[in-house]
Amino acid sequence: MIKITRQNWWVWLVGSAVVLLLLIGFARAVYCKGLESSDAAGWMQAIGALAAIAGAFRIMQIQNTSERLRETERRAREGRAIEDEELAARLLAVRNTVQVATHALYVMRNSVDNARYPARTYVTDRYGARMGPVSKILDGFITPKSQHIAVIAALNISLAIAAVQENLARTGGSLTEELFGKCEEKIAEAELMLADLIELQGQLLIEQNQRQTVS
Repeated sequence: MIKITRQNWWVWLVGSAVVLLLLIGFARAVYCKGLESSDAAGWMQAIGALAAIAGAFRIMQIQNTSERLRETERRAREGRAIEDEELAARLLAVRNTVQVATHALYVMRNSVDNARYPARTYVTDRYGARMGPVSKILDGFITPKSQHIAVIAALNISLAIAAVQENLARTGGSLTEELFGKCEEKIAEAELMLADLIELQGQLLIEQNQRQTVS
């Protein structure tokens, strides 16, 4: 459907005036000299030429419009593909952080429990030895391109590990129970960060599924 807009109204106005003049000229030629006269034939040729030009212009306009639509659709597809890749990368980063953070909490909890209620010394040492490497893995997730909440969670849980290690190293004196209490507080804070991460992971999964359904 052809629409008259603010940009092309003058084209329609001029075109309508030209068509009107041609029709008036043709009607006058027919009225004065008859339908089979050379004047009438000339006016008919002019009208036909104008119709051909208008048709060619319309075809070109349709082609240009189709080309613009294809280009718009192509850019939209590329944009969606980039957004899908970014979403997948964010989801993967959050999943990895959740996995490592879950293991970090497991290690911290067992380190504190085994230090408070020692059963086998080698068990306590084993869990304590894991905290350093886990902390380094979490530090590796702290990058400018990572999900904001994932970065905060990785940083806070890494700091919690460092605090638990420091407090456990100071146990054995009169402040032992107080130090264990501080360890429990750090573990509780880390658990809250992990809960936020798991919630974010669920939100990203829902968003990914919705985008795949729309696509």
